[in-house]
Amino acid sequence: MGQGFAAHTRFLSREKINYIFIMSYTEIMKKRDGFTIVELLIVIVVIGILAAITIVAFNGIQARSRDSSVDSSVTALKKAIELYNAQEGVYPAVSGCPDNNGCGLAGLSTILVPTYISAMPSSLNGVSYARNTGGVGYGLNVPYETKPRCVAGTNPNPTWGWFTSSGLSRC
Repeated sequence: MGQGFAAHTRFLSREKINYIFIMSYTEIMKKRDGFTIVELLIVIVVIGILAAITIVAFNGIQARSRDSSVDSSVTALKKAIELYNAQEGVYPAVSGCPDNNGCGLAGLSTILVPTYISAMPSSLNGVSYARNTGGVGYGLNVPYETKPRCVAGTNPNPTWGWFTSSGLSRC
């Protein structure tokens, strides 16, 4: 009676023992028809975490791409303003926008398009233009999504509300 499992298996070949163990394992697995709720919840949580990481990374890439588009649009606008200055000897004065006051780009568009730039870039939403007294300098207040707002241009007036007194740096 105390001989145990080994005594009963001495008459069985190794192949038969392996067959018995494999069949027992197979029968156990057949009784288990599906996944447990805990297993399903773990898979759902892992998929949710991966999706959240992907969305956050993708949104950051899109914002940096839009900032790059703003950079190239500001460069094109600065070239058009400099072409105007080279031909006229002063920077453009926008109708309805007194010197040293920031205004939108709509008035500037009527001056520069189509002679100095074919069309105003569409990615310049929120950019404002200001000209120094007498047209000796100008500034562009440039907002970004991922970078801090900055001022571009030549000789922008430091008394403008959106220049260095409010912490804005040069682009």
